[in-house]
Amino acid sequence: MDYDLRQLRYFVTIAEEGSFSKASLQLGVAQSALSHHVGQMEARLGVTLLSRHSKGVEQTESGARFLNHAHAILAAVDAATNDVRDDAKEPGGLVRLGATLTVAPMLIEPLMARLSETAPRVSLRIEERLSPQLVQAVASGELDVAVCFNAGEDRRIDAAPVFEEDICLVGVPELVGDTEASVSLEEALTFPMLLPGRDHILRGMIDRVALFRNHPIEVRHECLSLHALFAGLRLGLGATLISQFSALPLSRSGDVVCRPINDPVVSRQLFVASSAERSKTTAQKTVISVVQDLILEGLAAGDLPGARAA
Repeated sequence: MDYDLRQLRYFVTIAEEGSFSKASLQLGVAQSALSHHVGQMEARLGVTLLSRHSKGVEQTESGARFLNHAHAILAAVDAATNDVRDDAKEPGGLVRLGATLTVAPMLIEPLMARLSETAPRVSLRIEERLSPQLVQAVASGELDVAVCFNAGEDRRIDAAPVFEEDICLVGVPELVGDTEASVSLEEALTFPMLLPGRDHILRGMIDRVALFRNHPIEVRHECLSLHALFAGLRLGLGATLISQFSALPLSRSGDVVCRPINDPVVSRQLFVASSAERSKTTAQKTVISVVQDLILEGLAAGDLPGARAA
């Protein structure tokens, strides 16, 4: 079965946009031509890739699997092109980078500044997502590099640990006490909680420990963004369990206190993740190296309170 790269790019764009009309505008290709190419691919495969309806298209189960493969193929071709283009000694090309919601604010600006000085031909496409989403995106070829937590468990991922941090009880002094004294997890969970959704790695860790300890959690609000979490904390609507570094924007201003959890200690590791199944371009290696350097420099300077080198 022969597919050209053009057809794969067409399919990826249509699937991600969820619409032939939107894909047509983005690609500058007539809808009828796009429909023809997808029809050819479906005929060759003997399956339906996209389910058509009045509001657009949706990926079928087969289409979703094919999309993952298409991402990986196109990423490999782009990587090969960027790696050998002009046989340049200086790294160049696009690197698709993802970072967690807590790490991105402290990392992206210095990363862009450092690259502009040391590797100006490298360009970034930057996304912020939850760690499980970042790991999956790297594994599927949607992202080249991700800075995320607990990525070392996936064999498809080449994960280099950069720091480890412990989880603290964080809340306004009126709720959790005007003290930085340590607290047990059991005591911490007696407070009404502001927690991320169940697909968040930290929430999963907390739920597992609470289940093991047979201790129920009163989740006052589920906060799927840092803005919502910080708003709830400032209002004193509940406490949360995050790292000292993650709480820095609030603790620095004195809005909240951070109390270490010591029974048991709950910790997590930050990794710089890339694919273990695809070769890395010079540009990708450069970005990985710069990210690691910046984080280690931050640790040495004390800019990442509560974190320690992995």
